[in-house]
Parts: sequence; structure tokens; C-alpha cells
Amino acid sequence: MDKYLAPSLARGIAVLRLLEKNIPLSLEEIYQKLGFPKASLFRILETLLSLNLIKKNSQNKYMSNVVLLTFTSPGDTKFENQLKQSLEFLAEKTKCTVEWYVPIHQGLLLLQRAEPQNIEVRVWAKIGFIREWIGELEAVACLGNAWCAQMPRLLEGFWTYDLNGKKSYLTPDQVEEKIRKAASQGYVVDRVFNSNGVRRMASVVLWEERLKGIIALAESYKPSKEEFFGYLDLLLEVANRLSRNTHFSFSK
Repeated sequence: MDKYLAPSLARGIAVLRLLEKNIPLSLEEIYQKLGFPKASLFRILETLLSLNLIKKNSQNKYMSNVVLLTFTSPGDTKFENQLKQSLEFLAEKTKCTVEWYVPIHQGLLLLQRAEPQNIEVRVWAKIGFIREWIGELEAVACLGNAWCAQMPRLLEGFWTYDLNGKKSYLTPDQVEEKIRKAASQGYVVDRVFNSNGVRRMASVVLWEERLKGIIALAESYKPSKEEFFGYLDLLLEVANRLSRNTHFSFSK
């Protein structure tokens, strides 16, 4: 690391790259894997925590990433700023986890997420999680299959959860109907919780009529709470603003 003009910056990036592997690590484990001086590593971790680039589990002190490092063009800066503000705004307004997925060859990559402050959340999908094209046809996957040209055309092997929380495989006709509806509406709302006690509503964000990404609200199970469905209009408004890359007031 000494070959760099700013060794601490290089070490900070190395920590972020390590945590991108989606495995929460303790300070000792990070030290063992990277070998940086502990005093320097502690300062780097505290700085990353203060910038909300990583987070620490309050119980076991393990650290995990909040964002992924990606290469972007200069023209993406405005959108990235708007996206970050949008995720944080929705998290505080809805008290749900807010996720940002982008399409890759294997499926939909969870690239960024935001969580409401001072609220315990139990949404297990972490940064770097890939929602594969074929499998559970929940809100995000359904939109991805509807809007991505690279999605497989095989309409078998998809399933959802029924009202009793049991896995229910879909017929090809059912899959086609769900995907056509998602393509027509541009959003999907899960009505039931999955086996992890989570349900989502998701909307596409477009750029020049092509999919740029998918923004989703993820709610963990709460007995007798139905206000989740009332957040759809707010989600769609934010998605529409992101699609137009226009200013959105977060002061309300």
C-alpha cells in the first residue's frame, strides 16, 4: 500500500472490496485478511461507518457493506446523487428497507440499499445479492423478467408463496400472465410474505425507455400492518422522477 500517494485511501477501498463479498466480518477477521496495522484499520473502519459506507451489527459488532464500488461515467453523477437521496427518503418515509437492483448476466444485482434510522429491520438480502432470472417470481424478479432483453424465455421453474407461506410452483401460463402484467404496469406488489418473512413492491426506473434499474420497498413481517400497500404511489413518484433524472424535494 505504500506505493500509493494516499495509502489510507487505498486501504479504505481494500476494506470495501473485502466486504463486497457479502460476508459480515469482525475487526479481527478484517485484520487477518488484509494485514493492515490495527490502529490504522480501526480509524478506517470508523471513517467508513461515519460515511454510511459500511454498517456494524450492534449485537455482534460484525461489519458489512452498504454500497458496492462501481465504475461510472461523469454523466452518472447527478443520477447517483438523486438515487442515494431517493433511497434514504423512502426508507424514512415508509420505515421499510429500500433496495436498488441493476440487471447483470446472472440476474438482478442488489447494488445499493437504505434502511430507516433507529428501527430493527430483518431483510436478509445484502449488498451483492443476485436475484436469479429463474426461481422465486417475486416483485423484483417479475419486473426484471418483463423488462430485460437478456432474460431467459423458459417459462418453467418459477414459483411464489401462497397465503399459507408455502412454496407454490407456477404453470407457464401463470408465469407469462404475471410477466405481461409487469411489463404493462411497470410495477409489481407482493401480497404475501416469503419464507424469510419479507414482501416487496417494486418499480422500474427507465433511461431512454430502457431499464436502468429497479427500486423496491422491502417490508419484514409485522402483524396487522397493512399500510405497506399505501406506499405504492410514493414509490412510483420517486421512480418516475429518477427515470426523468429530475429534481425531487425531500423536505416534505
